[in-house]
Amino acid sequence: MKKNKKYHFRKTILFITLLFSGIIFSQHIPVDEYKSLNKNDKGIKKLTVKLNDTISEEYYFDLNGMPYFSIERSYFIKYYKYDIKNRIIKKIQVDPARGFSFEEVKYFKNKTKVYSYLTEDEKKYQLEHDQYLKNKANGVEYTIVGKDTISIDDAYAVVGSDEEYYKYAKEVASIHDTISMFNSFAFKNLMKEPKYISFSAEYDNKLRPLNEKYFNSRNKITSDKKFYYSGNTVTIVSNTDMIGKGKIVKTLDSSNNILTEVEKQKTIKYKYDKGLCIEKKEFEGHILANITSCTYKDGLLEQNIYEDFQNGGKFVTNYVYDSNKRVTETISTSNHSKQVHKYTYEYY
Repeated sequence: MKKNKKYHFRKTILFITLLFSGIIFSQHIPVDEYKSLNKNDKGIKKLTVKLNDTISEEYYFDLNGMPYFSIERSYFIKYYKYDIKNRIIKKIQVDPARGFSFEEVKYFKNKTKVYSYLTEDEKKYQLEHDQYLKNKANGVEYTIVGKDTISIDDAYAVVGSDEEYYKYAKEVASIHDTISMFNSFAFKNLMKEPKYISFSAEYDNKLRPLNEKYFNSRNKITSDKKFYYSGNTVTIVSNTDMIGKGKIVKTLDSSNNILTEVEKQKTIKYKYDKGLCIEKKEFEGHILANITSCTYKDGLLEQNIYEDFQNGGKFVTNYVYDSNKRVTETISTSNHSKQVHKYTYEYY
């Protein structure tokens, strides 16, 4: 958790992870501590991120300031294509473990649908799952894996060797731009596979989400969410194969900023100043588990402090900007480490 938190701060600078869900699902994300970091992308052609003088991330932007291609840690690759409203219509992700995934988005008046191409991993999973169900139906309880006799439940969950797990590593390492990505062998093979709907969402006349559904490659719903609105309260009821049913209740202020989130024994409380989130407290029961504090200068995030009271960790990130109000440096420190990321820009 601590390590992920450190990386979280710099990741939010470009909203790469939030970009897809935010644009596709049209769900307003009112608590946005970092929005000032993403408001001056227009005119930027490329952003390079260095850690200890080594390039760790590269982002490329179109003329509208939208990121369309990125390479992170030399092996995690993302590509986006947009419509005239700057909404994502295609998304490609590549990594050494899973290879290529390709999603296409269709927008309707009060509905969004995402279609995915069937990957090699998904086909393999289908076959393994079929065999697993067949064994269960025939009363098979144990099987041989290597030299060991284990239950078929354990066998179904076994992760392959590192060599098998990172089977796409060599091809991913050869991708340096969009041309090499589209010309890669794995991508061309993926385009021969059938498409299936992987996500759908419906909205009311205010474009608030009413329901969201996720599907597997055999068109079975694996999870769904339903949204209920009453005054300044939003109740989200979810149902997934893995964790069962859950419910989150959010209360909003008049500007649609989240004030509180309640999920079972967890409660999150937010505080704002001039529309900017300055504090986020998370409680487990009645015990304060962690707190995030943000300070701003001239509307720009200056410092972020995350304190983990349960594990005794404290993480501080300071932000440095240039005259164009663009981030040039982030300094992240914790009880045990310090990381400095430097950002350089190329312009159109």
